[in-house]
Amino acid sequence: MAARFRCTHDWTGGRFSLDSPTCLVGLVDLDGDGRDVLLTLARAHRAVETGEIVSKGHAAGIAAKRVDAAGAELLRAAAREYRGEEQVDWDRESSQVSDLAQSLIKTIRRTSAAP
Repeated sequence: MAARFRCTHDWTGGRFSLDSPTCLVGLVDLDGDGRDVLLTLARAHRAVETGEIVSKGHAAGIAAKRVDAAGAELLRAAAREYRGEEQVDWDRESSQVSDLAQSLIKTIRRTSAAP
């Protein structure tokens, strides 16, 4: 996943920063990878918002509380699939995933720009 975007991130060191306004754009190129895109964005949002590095599943649960019902279900489905509890046809969900990814990117940018 890291090859798709150029952000400064060090999950083990507890740092995540957006060095460029375009560093998250590559994530929206889903190519059947909706689960990882959503989980990465949820985790990045949590890291930018609080500086806290949490698991993908935990980050998805937090992000699900901040989006609409359809987005929340996609985030929960991504977390369940990540844990091996279900399989999702991400190609079928690509339009909704793309919309949610764009929304999360906007939120991340807004949060990272706040003083």
